[in-house]
Amino acid sequence: MLAGLAGAAVGVETTGMNPILGQTYPDPTGEALGTGMIQFHSAVGIDGLCCESPDGAELNLLAVFARQVGTGQFRTFIDQCKRNYSIVRVLEVWNDDLRKVLIRYGFAETRWTDVFGETLDSMEWKHD
Repeated sequence: MLAGLAGAAVGVETTGMNPILGQTYPDPTGEALGTGMIQFHSAVGIDGLCCESPDGAELNLLAVFARQVGTGQFRTFIDQCKRNYSIVRVLEVWNDDLRKVLIRYGFAETRWTDVFGETLDSMEWKHD
C-alpha cells in the first residue's frame, strides 16, 4: 500500500490539505475496501496512511515513515496530533521499538473495534 507515496503529488487527485496531515490523497486500497484510509504527506516530514473519525476528533494511523530518519520528525508529528485530536491511535504496532517510543509519548496499549466490527491491537493516546 505504501508504494508510490513519495511521488504521489504527481498526477494524483488530491483529497485536500489538512493542517496536521498536510496534503492528503485518496488511497486506492482504502477506496476499494471502504476503509476510509488516505495517504498523507505532513509538512514536518512524516508520510503515511490514516483515517479520521467522521467528526474529526480521532486520528487512526496505520502506517507512518519519516522522510529523514533521526531528525525528530516523528516526535514533532505526534505532538501536533496530540494538540489537535482528542484521540490518536497507532494501529497494529508490530515493531517493539516503536511500541516503546509510543509508551514514552503517553500512549497505552489497547484494543479498538473499527466500523466493520474488526478488533485491532493499537496504541492509543487520549486527551485528558
